[in-house]
Amino acid sequence: MNETTGKYLYCFIKNGSEQEFGCIGMGEEGELVYTVPYQDMAAVVSDSAESYYDPIGKNAMCHQNVISTVMSGQEVVPVRFGVICKDLQALNKLMEEIYPAIMTNLERVRNKMEVGLKVFWTREAFVSEVGEANSEVTDLKKRIMEIGPEKGYLLMIELGEKLQQIADERRQHYIDKIYEGLRKEAGDARLNETVGERMVFNASFLIDKASEEQFDGAVNRYYEIYSQHLDFKYTGPWPPYNFVEVNVD
Repeated sequence: MNETTGKYLYCFIKNGSEQEFGCIGMGEEGELVYTVPYQDMAAVVSDSAESYYDPIGKNAMCHQNVISTVMSGQEVVPVRFGVICKDLQALNKLMEEIYPAIMTNLERVRNKMEVGLKVFWTREAFVSEVGEANSEVTDLKKRIMEIGPEKGYLLMIELGEKLQQIADERRQHYIDKIYEGLRKEAGDARLNETVGERMVFNASFLIDKASEEQFDGAVNRYYEIYSQHLDFKYTGPWPPYNFVEVNVD
């Protein structure tokens, strides 16, 4: 370990011993990933001569792979991509400052795991539930076709607002049925930002590791109920990014 070299930070663990995880870290050659202990916790880092890494695919994947490797044997508090302490002294100062928050969050995620569920309308369901939802939508489309898009500009705005309202109402319906039902099975849950018009919701759940099979079964039951209208993308386990509250800059 070079004390004057920058330290790229991946996560924190509740283990005050020195460990190594192999040459899997950031950099072209793959830097050695190791721990820097502080009291009864440790930072997982690799040496870095760089002060910035572009968050392109391979770098983001490397960051994620290191955290996944570490969390395979213990709980972690993950750190966002690209945090680099200028040297060992700066890292130790950071750990001293955030030690209480790290320990609180490590206890929060003890014996737990994060999973994600993204739910989408099928193309056919989106058209039937939103695009052709009622006679008001159908009439607006007909009027726009009759007078043309240039003259029907205001009608097109009205149609867009109406479709957005319908989509939001249908999203809330599925959130109430699926997300709220699964939230009761989890220790905690978060709704994240949606991307694209066909995404119904994007959720993260913090579940007990011992209850993984039970939660998987609940997700499958909801899929069986709604599979004719909705597609499910169920992923994990993930580092608990959505359930830790530590500001590391």
